[in-house]
Amino acid sequence: MTYDAVVITNEGKHTYQNIEAKNEQHLTDKIHKDLNTEIVEIEIKKTFGEEFNYD
Repeated sequence: MTYDAVVITNEGKHTYQNIEAKNEQHLTDKIHKDLNTEIVEIEIKKTFGEEFNYD
């Protein structure tokens, strides 16, 4: 699966696009490892196989 994610941490906002992961938990784990800080909020959108309106 491929995902986009917007992550809010104590250090600011981070955007990830077209990240491959097995599921949302795997994606969250990958992002947490990359940022190495506490995630305050995360918004995930599945991008593989589905179309989203980003207006």
